[in-house]
Amino acid sequence: MTPNFIVYLQNVVNTYDEAHPHLRWGQTYSSLLNKYVPNLALTVLNTDIDPYYDDRKIPEFIQHIRERWHLYD
Repeated sequence: MTPNFIVYLQNVVNTYDEAHPHLRWGQTYSSLLNKYVPNLALTVLNTDIDPYYDDRKIPEFIQHIRERWHLYD
C-alpha cells in the first residue's frame, strides 16, 4: 500500500536523521519516493527537478510529487 504524502515526508525526515551524514536530503527524497511510489519517481528521474544530485531542486520536486501523488494511490 502506498503511504500518503504526509507519511512519505515524515519517513524522509526519519530516514535522513538516521542516515545523516551518509545521505543528502535530495538523495533521501529520491530514494524513498522510488521505494514507495516507483512510477511517480520515474516522472522525475534524470529531469531538471530530480534532487538526487542537487538539493536545490527539492522545492520543485516536492511541488511536482505533491500535485501528482493522488494519481498513484
